[in-house]
Amino acid sequence: ELNNLVSALKDIKNDVSSWGEKLETDPGELERLISRKDLILKLKKKYGNSVEEILSYRDKTKDELEKMLHGEENLAGLEKKRDVSQKNLLKNCEELSRKRKETCLKLEKQIEKEINGLGMPKAKFKIQIEKAEVTATGFDKLEFLFSPNVGEDLKPLKEIASGGEMSRTMLAIKTALGAATGVPIMVFDEIDAGVSGPMGRVIGEKLLKIAHSKQVFCITHLPQIASFAQAHYKVEKFEKDSRTCVSVRPLGQEERAEEIARMLSGEKVTSSARVHAAELLKSAKK
Repeated sequence: ELNNLVSALKDIKNDVSSWGEKLETDPGELERLISRKDLILKLKKKYGNSVEEILSYRDKTKDELEKMLHGEENLAGLEKKRDVSQKNLLKNCEELSRKRKETCLKLEKQIEKEINGLGMPKAKFKIQIEKAEVTATGFDKLEFLFSPNVGEDLKPLKEIASGGEMSRTMLAIKTALGAATGVPIMVFDEIDAGVSGPMGRVIGEKLLKIAHSKQVFCITHLPQIASFAQAHYKVEKFEKDSRTCVSVRPLGQEERAEEIARMLSGEKVTSSARVHAAELLKSAKK
């Protein structure tokens, strides 16, 4: 058996030797494989943890390079899109401007009507629309023009209106806009600025009319306006622990009359002021 094995091994040796003689060896192949391995290790440090990630990065950069090489073609496409977008933008701005002008015609008439009912029967109001740079709200520039008396030219509201006229105009604008938008709550902060007592009553009546359909909050120093409210809240400042605090509390029926009397006469409330306050509250309910 051993002799047989020795004979078989000799045959295998001869076969291996014959096969080895036929191999074509490349002395530089090992060096090439080592270099390739080193290169892959370096690439992994910079571009990914695996060959797949390295190849993915290669494809990504290849696409970016293609875009850069064809930049002029891409730029032309972008410019074409930009021109189309600008054309659509101007078209939308023109349509918006057309609708805005139609709405302003209706709105300025409504505001002027409200102003006329606030003791300025001859006043004129107009909304001027001029074309300007394109913004998020279109290319229209709006300005309120106002003329308080007959024979006076329409001028920018902020330049011509007095304090009282400004207050009444803002009330008219708020009233008109509130009716247009359906806002359920309206807040008027010192709408009585520059307004006298008799005109305060006109404003109070207007606020009462608004209050029939909306919730109205009004901060005022005029008793003629305050008397029209259904509920009163007194705002007071006081010091506590070296700090200024503010309190707001509802007033009862007697306190309402007393507070309106104080607004009429000052800190020292007189009997005549109390009588006048009661009359204001009574007339406001009619």
